[in-house]
Amino acid sequence: MLGAIGQFETEIWAKCQRECIDKAKTLDSAPKRRLSDQQVRNLRRKREEGPLIKELMAEYELSKASI
Repeated sequence: MLGAIGQFETEIWAKCQRECIDKAKTLDSAPKRRLSDQQVRNLRRKREEGPLIKELMAEYELSKASI
């Protein structure tokens, strides 16, 4: 009896998960660019000049990983 209930819950969970994945695919889920092409070029140029990453993070309001 408990096995049947467990299987039923698993099937419900899988169905819900499939629906959510399908919904996400239909939406525009691509991340929006926060910087223009010109800003990216400026950021790269500044980074080569040698300022600290935390200074660039503050200036462009980006995370360390994005810099």
